[in-house]
Amino acid sequence: MGIGAAKGNTHAAFAQTITQHLGVLDDLMLQLGKLLALG
Repeated sequence: MGIGAAKGNTHAAFAQTITQHLGVLDDLMLQLGKLLALG
């Protein structure tokens, strides 16, 4: 496996991690919105 392939895999994993964190952030925002709507 070349260096380019290794970099590609790292970048893909990094992008996946960011996507997962954004999903969690999105959930938190939804929960916060519900709390504010109830309050």
